Amino acid sequence: GLIDLGRHRLKGLAEPEQIYQLGHPSLEADFPPLQSALSTPHNLPEQLTTFIGRTHELDEITQLLQTNRLLTLIGPGGTGKTRLMLQAAGELIDGFPDGAWLVELAPLTIPELVPERAAVVLGVRGQPDRSLADSLALYLRRKETLLLLDNAEHLIQATAELADRLLAACPELKILVTSREPLAIAGEATMLVPTLPIPAKDVVSPAELESSEAAQLFIARARTVRQNFEIGEENVSAVAEIVRQLDGIPLALELAAARLRVMSPEQIADGLNDRFRLLVSGRRTALPRQQTLQALIDWSWNLLEEGEQVLLRRLSVFSGGWILEDAQQIAGQPPLDQYSALDHLDGLVQKSMVVTQTHPDGSARFFLLENIRQYARERLAEAGEDAALYKRHAGNEQKLLRCLLKRGIGTGLVREADSAETSLETINWTRRLVRESDNFRAVFDRLEIHDPELILATAGKLMILGVNGFWRGFWTFSPPQARRWLERAIEIGRTIEVPDHARREHQFNLGVALSAMSMVGYAMGRHEEGATAGAEAIYILRPYGETWDLAYALGSYAFNLNFLGRADEAIEAGREAREIARLQGDGGRVALSFAVGALGMASMMKGDLEQAQMYLDEGKAAIEESGTSKGGPQMLVLEGHLVAAKGDLERAEAIFREAQQRFEELGEAIQTIITRSELAHVLRAQGKWEQALPLYRETILFFQDMGHEPAVANQLECFAYIAIAQEEPERSARLLGAAEAIRERTHNPLQLPWEKAEYEQAMTQLEAMLGREGREAGVVEGRSMSLDEAVAYARAGTSAGNQG
Repeated sequence: GLIDLGRHRLKGLAEPEQIYQLGHPSLEADFPPLQSALSTPHNLPEQLTTFIGRTHELDEITQLLQTNRLLTLIGPGGTGKTRLMLQAAGELIDGFPDGAWLVELAPLTIPELVPERAAVVLGVRGQPDRSLADSLALYLRRKETLLLLDNAEHLIQATAELADRLLAACPELKILVTSREPLAIAGEATMLVPTLPIPAKDVVSPAELESSEAAQLFIARARTVRQNFEIGEENVSAVAEIVRQLDGIPLALELAAARLRVMSPEQIADGLNDRFRLLVSGRRTALPRQQTLQALIDWSWNLLEEGEQVLLRRLSVFSGGWILEDAQQIAGQPPLDQYSALDHLDGLVQKSMVVTQTHPDGSARFFLLENIRQYARERLAEAGEDAALYKRHAGNEQKLLRCLLKRGIGTGLVREADSAETSLETINWTRRLVRESDNFRAVFDRLEIHDPELILATAGKLMILGVNGFWRGFWTFSPPQARRWLERAIEIGRTIEVPDHARREHQFNLGVALSAMSMVGYAMGRHEEGATAGAEAIYILRPYGETWDLAYALGSYAFNLNFLGRADEAIEAGREAREIARLQGDGGRVALSFAVGALGMASMMKGDLEQAQMYLDEGKAAIEESGTSKGGPQMLVLEGHLVAAKGDLERAEAIFREAQQRFEELGEAIQTIITRSELAHVLRAQGKWEQALPLYRETILFFQDMGHEPAVANQLECFAYIAIAQEEPERSARLLGAAEAIRERTHNPLQLPWEKAEYEQAMTQLEAMLGREGREAGVVEGRSMSLDEAVAYARAGTSAGNQG
């Protein structure tokens, strides 16, 4: 039989469980009482929702309390400090024979009531001629107790004084505090409670999303509102956007999940532009400041000094963070100065309103969580300072861009950074370039008004630094975003009036921008657009001599020509690019790899594999001579294509796997995913569908996000070929119809000989399987799909494990 021992909170479990003892004549019947949380005196509230994640934080609290008697958990509002403290106390309670006692300070407004609240919780009465703090100290002096002081930030002085008094008199006492700033007394250890980890920006699958603790919390709370809530392909992107936009803040995620009663995840994600009106559905029994996102940040804002409020609202003009000097320059204006700005910035960091990050080189960078930044921007507008601050911010970025131009961005940085030895100065400049990228984006439109020539001068060069991730990812732009920037910059370049003395430099800048647009056209599959821009760039840049910029423009132009079926013209442009790049020495390595890549592709398209091999060998030799292996992965990709064209698919597979690994090591996210697509092609050609399909499901989303519709069409065709092999002819016909419609709409017919051959073979097979009328009916169905519908249909198909 079973003997009921009652409910107990066991170590490692979030909630009390009903415990039974197994009774049997052969078993012992009498045991000491269970050593669980409920057998130790305490007033910890029972938690009604599951505790998500935080394993690392719980371990850290345990370690810190072993060597410290006072630990303060600090962090922005809503990050779950209280819940983490209660979970930790429940797990640690066995180590405190005299119990764990929670003192909730949030409802108090008068500092003198802090000792009184603690006395009520502990059952301590005041004594004549003795302060309440002394009475508490007398009561606790021989007790092994864990005292929890929750939400101390608005009574920080009184809480610090009480903690200091008790710790001095009670050697076995330990205190755990939650606050938005430290108590700042002797013996205090602090631990920052971070927001929950959020999914990567390129999350593409439900499994990847659900590995994020922030997403796990949102899903768990969503299921309390909609019991059948699940993550699938149709909502994975929206949920990922919600948890990213809300910074992984638990309270904000719970408020968002509550909206699922009447909204879809997509509607919630779209509504976060007005998050302070959207997220207002908190629990009625929660503290007032925890019932809406607005109230949560209002509480923190009202605890700031006036100077801290001024600085915080001004810091909201930054995007992607700032350094101290920029904060002083932009925000350190009356009524502040540079020194008071420094003091108040320190205060904001202490009060968890500003996040700081220290880089390996020792430099510090500061950030605002997105929720706080949007709140502070509203306060900036209310103060009437927004126009002046945005102008000052634009001016600051303008100075930095001019410094970068002087340093030679787009040419000098690329040349030196891709040589065998890179100077410390270049490394520092490229780091600064990457770190300020969000600020550059934010001020682009404002700089257009104040300094249009600067926009033209920088736009092309910045894009050339990394529009397609080719060169170590210095610059992180999606091709659609780069295209929008470049279109506007080129429009400016064609329309602004330029004095005679500046016309030569202006034309050069226009040529560089057009060259970058040519590469963007290639990256997005807009090959007509890319070739047109490339031809104009070459025409403009040729009078400036045999420069790196001209070689790059010729290489980009050649790549686009290849995909337009103009291989002979591509070879002519590629050869000229190669000769100019050779003149640049190590600094021409990027342009040389471009030229050789375009020449090798053109040779393969013409069926001249021997010539393609010669170009590949030349590219490898150039990299070896430069003393750097940074261009190696790109040559591996070319080699993989060539080996596959020769029919050695197993070796091609190994080469693409190596290239993928090399790109990953270099942090080349875009090139990594493109190489995965190439790997999927050779896996498919070998009949390894169970390995190819997961890769295609990932890469088709990537090309869709890039705006590369011809590549999406190619991926749909690959899904279709696998469907034929899996004996799903109707599905294959629909996929080929969807791909056909995309190619027609984008004026991008099949060009590569081997792709044409595979397509024709598939159509013949489908006619044999379905008959001509059946095949055409499926194709017509597919042609009616939108691009989004076609992608979803492809990804939702037969699982890889069910191949025929």
